[in-house]
Amino acid sequence: RPQPNMFLIVGASFVFYSVLCYISHLYLLNYNWYQQEPPTKQADLRSRVVSSIHSTINTILPAICFFIYFSDILQDSTVTYRENPLFALQLLYHFLGYVTYDSLHTITMVKPKNHLPMYLHHVNSVLGVLTVHYTGALSVIGVVGLALLEVTNPFLHILWFLRLLKFDKSPLFKFIGILFISVYFISRLVLCSYFTFVFWHAAILKNRVFEVYALGQVVFTIFTVLSFFWFYKIIRIAGDYKDTRSEKQK
Repeated sequence: RPQPNMFLIVGASFVFYSVLCYISHLYLLNYNWYQQEPPTKQADLRSRVVSSIHSTINTILPAICFFIYFSDILQDSTVTYRENPLFALQLLYHFLGYVTYDSLHTITMVKPKNHLPMYLHHVNSVLGVLTVHYTGALSVIGVVGLALLEVTNPFLHILWFLRLLKFDKSPLFKFIGILFISVYFISRLVLCSYFTFVFWHAAILKNRVFEVYALGQVVFTIFTVLSFFWFYKIIRIAGDYKDTRSEKQK
């Protein structure tokens, strides 16, 4: 079966998101509030716009890919080791290009005080894609990971923009917040936990727990554990925000 050119797709994806970031910058320059922000804050704004677009693409297309090629995994966990479909590989290489763009943009332009969460997330992502590439299987893990882990990002960024624009007391902010927490709980806690079990069940059945193939399961498990940690932080932030609003109302 012909394999896609990994470097070509990664490069094209990197260029696409870099150009999209620049177009976002040109568009946002039309607004005074954007012009008044410091360069690092402007870079963060652009990053969130691009991330939202990327997350939308990388939720819808992987979901379609899953239902076309891997939906029978719900009855047979060993589908985990099915040969990689071309469509799945293309999606994962496209994601790798975005990760490359986002890493460079964040380090050189956004310059956050703490790089560790981004490093951990991106290194884990690259390890997962390379495992799929070199084993010739496990792309279902990447496809499920993209669909479940990316779906919450647009809601998160919308909340961030609403807060920036002083709409954090509006009913819309509260509605998006509840929607974000609900989608996060279902996708990143419930479904990720379920698929973690499915993928390890396949590894046990195929006696591949201690082989290189298990790297795919390890990567997905790390993301699932991180999702629980981040959910704990989200709930704490939501609680603090509610307490602050209650105090102001008093």
